[in-house]
Amino acid sequence: MKISEFATRQIRRNINQIRRHAGAVRADRHPEAIHDFRVAVRRLRSFLQTLKEVYGKYPVSALLIELKNVASVTNRLRDIEVASQILRSLEISPENVDEFKKFLTNLAEEEKIERKSIQELMNHKDFLMPLKKIQGLLLIPLAEKRDPEFSTFAQSKIEMSRKRVSSGRRKISQNIDNAHWLHGLRIKAKKTRYIAEDYKNALPREIIRSKASIQAAKTSRQLQQVLGDIHDCDVMIQMLEEESTISLSLLEELKQHIQLLRRRHSAKLQRIQPEDTPPIETANNPA
Repeated sequence: MKISEFATRQIRRNINQIRRHAGAVRADRHPEAIHDFRVAVRRLRSFLQTLKEVYGKYPVSALLIELKNVASVTNRLRDIEVASQILRSLEISPENVDEFKKFLTNLAEEEKIERKSIQELMNHKDFLMPLKKIQGLLLIPLAEKRDPEFSTFAQSKIEMSRKRVSSGRRKISQNIDNAHWLHGLRIKAKKTRYIAEDYKNALPREIIRSKASIQAAKTSRQLQQVLGDIHDCDVMIQMLEEESTISLSLLEELKQHIQLLRRRHSAKLQRIQPEDTPPIETANNPA
């Protein structure tokens, strides 16, 4: 099977998922609709990014930007959703509790307004236009040299992605307080997980069950979870510092709570040891 054949099937599957989750957001069908929509767009972006050498660097890069813009309209709402979840888990001192309850009420109102705004945007007929452009890209005839065999191509992409994450993991300790760097590693971990999951469905069983493939998927899930928790704390602190409606007393108390949470997550992150797994076996890269 050629990579173009697999890519066509996989991208159509991704597009159908995005459309379905967008429909759930528009209909306000369930609380996780925004999250599911964002994940579906990220999955398509991660898969499409591996295909630059197949369909061309510039057209693929342009479509990646358009997909990012589609997902970005939900950024503020997702931040509010995460902030509300974290804040409701905190125990606030008696002197600040009344103001805190009012702050939560205001945040809930902002969430409703933001959700309605997103629903209106998604109802616009051109909102998901990038998906049609991607479908058009799949129709372009490919030169034989641009359309390699699927198995070799997939193994190389999984291996390249795994190496990027492995390299970053060895630098965690020296970057533990660098929010921007950790967020970058989180994105790499997500991509590694999505790429491994997307490509493994058509790989030979011995490759799927190989130590490298299993370890790469497991490590990426662990990193994604813990780095996600840290990122939520960093975003939360930034939101609080930009909030002008709460007192200094409540602000400092909330920041102390979030900073404590971050330290706990950071300690957990540093306990994830750098992996030492062999590369995925390929014809050109024997173990």
